[in-house]
Amino acid sequence: MTAKRERAYPILDHLASATGVLALLGRRLRSSVIVLMYHKVLPDRIADDCPHRKLVIRETTFAGQVAWLAKHTRVQPLREALATRESDLPTVSLTFDDGYRDNAEIAAPLLERAGLRATFFVSTDFIDGTPLWFDQAAFAHARLGAEKAGDLLRIEGEALDASRFLDHLKRLPAERRAAAVTELANRAPPLPDDLIYAAMRPDQLAELGDAGHEIASHGIRHEMLPDLGTEALTAELAGSSERIRAWTGEAPVGFCYPNGYSNPTVEAATAAAGYEYACSTTRGVHRPGRNLFRLRRRLISEKNTADVNGRHVDALFAGEVLGLHRIIRHALGRSSR
Repeated sequence: MTAKRERAYPILDHLASATGVLALLGRRLRSSVIVLMYHKVLPDRIADDCPHRKLVIRETTFAGQVAWLAKHTRVQPLREALATRESDLPTVSLTFDDGYRDNAEIAAPLLERAGLRATFFVSTDFIDGTPLWFDQAAFAHARLGAEKAGDLLRIEGEALDASRFLDHLKRLPAERRAAAVTELANRAPPLPDDLIYAAMRPDQLAELGDAGHEIASHGIRHEMLPDLGTEALTAELAGSSERIRAWTGEAPVGFCYPNGYSNPTVEAATAAAGYEYACSTTRGVHRPGRNLFRLRRRLISEKNTADVNGRHVDALFAGEVLGLHRIIRHALGRSSR
């Protein structure tokens, strides 16, 4: 179904644009908030060097996306979008997870030149200088090789590719995962000090807030929150909020569950910690009356929004933002059963 779906996107996107279907979808979404999920925006020359390639948008491609959004939608930071009533245009919020430096040095300037602002969910230990555990693991996997990395973690069976290797680590209890990542980091070269892996500095975070962007929390250490006990969960929620307030002068009202993992206990704890909303990674849009601690988002990747060379295409991007691809996925999913 995947290949079938990928072939269908370009044809149907252009047809929908020409016939006004995309405009109709946009009008139907005027009372909703379309939350877009991003991670990294990198210069074209180094985008392919990132081990998390599906989470990277090329700088020139992102510039095209920003231009389309500025023309066809109303873009607001998420806290503002959730408080705003229906408008003549679809309301879109761009959210960036983790706190990478490219967000401040590449993505934000492009947004600001178009008069747009975004929401940045940051892991506070990362901003304080501790590498993200999955960056360390992915880099070690690439440098040591799949077989050796798997042997170090005593993973039986065939060698896992980078994606399945990280999935294996995510399923481990927090303490075992931390020990495994430490073992990998000790055997591999240190992470390069470059834009692919670097975090924002606290002063850059403060400058984003001063410029009108929203700074929100992604926890302290990017932990899988449902795996934590009550005390550790409370520390992740409260500690990250306090750190952000120290940097920006304002406590965050938004939270993003690391990896999208949550449950009713985590949602209740997030609300009790003083947050007003929280994002998941579940695909969809936020409609009025839905749970503010289970916000749906749409992951933006070049696979579904750009041509085969990663270049921006208005119709393809619009198809993902406005939900045409959701309709295609649903239709092809039904036809395959």
